[in-house]
Amino acid sequence: MIYRTDNLPDLHPGSLVGSWFYSRDWHGQVVGEPHPGFYLVEIMALDARPTRQELVDLADMVVNNWWFYDTAERMYDHSKAPED
Repeated sequence: MIYRTDNLPDLHPGSLVGSWFYSRDWHGQVVGEPHPGFYLVEIMALDARPTRQELVDLADMVVNNWWFYDTAERMYDHSKAPED
């Protein structure tokens, strides 16, 4: 699988920006934090193409059990693993 690497943010300690995520409904990358506690995320299609961006509240991420990863490879490996 090919992962986008052009113009993606670097990881920032103490922030979710640059992290990859997997949730029940979406997967993709956190690309910005325009206001504390609100994150701009890029949603990816199953073939790793970006489809759109959404603004998401940190509280929604917590309530909906989002999983965060340092790399796209780790995120996609998790998404293929059977549920515990």
